[in-house]
Amino acid sequence: MCVCVCVCVTSQARIQDEIKEMSSAFDSALSLLRRDKFRLEKDLKQYEMRQLVHAQEHTLLQDFDKKEVVLIQKRSARHDDRNVSEMYINTYTHTHTHTHTDAGLSL
Repeated sequence: MCVCVCVCVTSQARIQDEIKEMSSAFDSALSLLRRDKFRLEKDLKQYEMRQLVHAQEHTLLQDFDKKEVVLIQKRSARHDDRNVSEMYINTYTHTHTHTHTDAGLSL
């Protein structure tokens, strides 16, 4: 009976050692998975932040484009006004120059 008890105790001790090793391996693997999970979550948050920044930059660029179009239209309108004014000045100057020249010839 002593042999049977020793074999059972030895088998039980070996099984307990295997359980401890498996438990330790499981804990190590779980720790690695948790570390990977946290790294992935960090990467995801960084990506989300970058995406938010890009969206805000895009919105700013769209606003700048709209303002630029308005400024270009204003500049074009002022340029057109200036051309019209110069045309009137040139016409007025030309008309009055001929009137004075014609008046000088008739004297």
